[in-house]
Amino acid sequence: RLVFIDIARSIAILMMLEGHFIVMALSNEYRGNEYLLYDIWRFTRGLTAPLFFTVSGMVFTYLLVRNNVGFFQNKRVSKGVKRSFKLVVWGYALQLNLLYLIQGEFSGYFFIFHVLQCIGASLFVVILIYGLYKLIRFVPLYILLGIFGLLGFILKPTIYAMDFSGVHPMIEHIFVVTADDRAFKSIFAMIPWVGFAC
Repeated sequence: RLVFIDIARSIAILMMLEGHFIVMALSNEYRGNEYLLYDIWRFTRGLTAPLFFTVSGMVFTYLLVRNNVGFFQNKRVSKGVKRSFKLVVWGYALQLNLLYLIQGEFSGYFFIFHVLQCIGASLFVVILIYGLYKLIRFVPLYILLGIFGLLGFILKPTIYAMDFSGVHPMIEHIFVVTADDRAFKSIFAMIPWVGFAC
């Protein structure tokens, strides 16, 4: 099973890289609905992020449940928490703008919640759900993951309708993709992307 999942994850990574290369290299004159090949490519490119999040959640969950030990005795829990933390820190570190830091400010780009932070936070959510499973024991893990995964999608309209004007933009970027045309905007917010990982 793990080999199949690793192959799927490798394919998703290659599809993402290929998608980024084509977006950067393709001339604007060839980006249109009149080109069938472009439409097919654009559709498959849209599948890469959900596939990557889903496979990452599956691999991590498989590694968590493979060892039938207690929550705190499971080495994958501590490794997963460290990895989640590292992904979030690296994600924000890559967004630092040295020119703004020298001036004593953060650019608006720093507060965006990108794919690295989202994957790290999603893996942490999977760890929390696994901990809940180990605590209550009478609900199977796949049911809990299914419930929280569905909540990630079902709660989207409610959370997106909330007013985030009174909170720091960083908090808003973690939970929602802003609907207006701001200069800095998250694409990979926790809602709904955590649903794919679950």
